[in-house]
Order: sequence, then structure tokens, then C-alpha cells
Amino acid sequence: MPIAIFSRNALPAGFATRARFYKIDRRGGTVVLIDMTCPHRGGPLTHGACDGQRVVCPWHHGRISRHKLEQCTQPAITTSDRVLLIVDSAPMRVFREIPVDGHWSETT
Repeated sequence: MPIAIFSRNALPAGFATRARFYKIDRRGGTVVLIDMTCPHRGGPLTHGACDGQRVVCPWHHGRISRHKLEQCTQPAITTSDRVLLIVDSAPMRVFREIPVDGHWSETT
């Protein structure tokens, strides 16, 4: 499995690989990776909207429970200056901001 490596001081909001979309979340001093790929059509839930406790897929407007998404959370390996994340393939796009972020933290 490939490993995505980011600077701990410049951690992006998320990224996309060939087949998946991910949100990087900080929880206290811990960094976790949340798979934000729509289970129905493979859409980028990173670019959806939060509707209370659900994320709305931008492709087909289906709603996915945040609880269900967070069950697929993967821990990150952190060093003093880097964050290492195990992913399905190398990151192709890095997102400094993602639309779902603005409302995600408000309802956690």
C-alpha cells in the first residue's frame, strides 16, 4: 500500500487518489484519515455539504451518515515533523480547503 506523506505544519484538508477521496481530521493531538468517497456512486463527499449529521453527495444528493463515515477512520503515523497516511494509491490532488470542512467541525 502506498503511503502519503505530508508536513505536520502544512497538513492539507484532504486529498484524492485515483479512486478515493479523503478528509484529514485533527482530533486533539491526533490526526486521522476519513474515507469520504460516496459508497453509492463514488462521488467526492469532501466536496459535499453537511446537513446536520449527514453529508450530502454532490453527485446524486444522497445523504450519508457522518457516523458511518467516521467508522472508516484510519489512524495516521506522526513524527515530530511529518504525518504518514496509508492509502489505496498515491495522492493525485491535494485540497487545502474542502467545502464539507466548514460545517463538519460545527456539529461534532
